[in-house]
Amino acid sequence: MVRVALVGRRTGGNGVAHSLNQGVLVMKTIVSALVALSVLTALAASANAFDAKSFYEDLDRSRT
Repeated sequence: MVRVALVGRRTGGNGVAHSLNQGVLVMKTIVSALVALSVLTALAASANAFDAKSFYEDLDRSRT
């Protein structure tokens, strides 16, 4: 028997209350964190790959 308790929680046969869709919320949080980390990693890698000083030094050497 499942009874609906206050604040959108369900109680199972043992009387322990648990949130509805708590697992889904946890998975969405983990996926969001992984996506944010991958975006930050991509931005940091591209910013690190471009060295303006050496680029313009090479450009000046190639013109002469």
